[in-house]
Amino acid sequence: MAKFNEYLKTNFEEFALISFIVLYWAYSLHSTLNIGFRHLMPTLPLIYILCAGAIKKWLAPAKIKTVLLSVIIIWLAYGTISASPFFLSRFNELFGGTYGGYKYVTDSNFDWGQDLKRLKTFIEENKIDKIAIDYFGGGSLKYYLGDKTESWWSSRGNPKEEGINWIAISTNTIQGALGKTAPGFMRNPQDEYPWLENLYVPFGRAGTSIFIYKL
Repeated sequence: MAKFNEYLKTNFEEFALISFIVLYWAYSLHSTLNIGFRHLMPTLPLIYILCAGAIKKWLAPAKIKTVLLSVIIIWLAYGTISASPFFLSRFNELFGGTYGGYKYVTDSNFDWGQDLKRLKTFIEENKIDKIAIDYFGGGSLKYYLGDKTESWWSSRGNPKEEGINWIAISTNTIQGALGKTAPGFMRNPQDEYPWLENLYVPFGRAGTSIFIYKL
């Protein structure tokens, strides 16, 4: 207890920051409103302050530590720049990078329907007359794609049977079909696109969040 009191006297600011972060995370992660990383963002400035203080203590005075930190900063800068313009789906390279982060998180953490205009570009470049789309997002298919699109879902079956040779599926839907379910939840096999040979091997992608298959 004496050591703790001594720590508080000399490091009260650090203790206050850590306490707030722990309490905030504990409440947020157990809340029914926990639907994404954005709920933890208010604590990021505090975490940056703590990290900066720890790095300053750790660096002095070894040169090799300075070199290591420089490499990490360059890596972070490169990863951020190379993710452009897909910043919403930016993901650490150790866990799939910008194009592979969907395997770990979806919804607003990766796929927020942001690539509808890029899908339009793909359709135009590949001269596609008609495409089925299982789209996760708030954008208007009719507005961006006009009559070239047909709203689709797995249980409708293979659109090729209706003369449509392409289908685009949002990564959020793909992970909903193939990802592990939480305890107490079950999936309907009809929603898992059983008629597609491999959901993880598309013909192409629109941005990062829409997989495109040629049937």
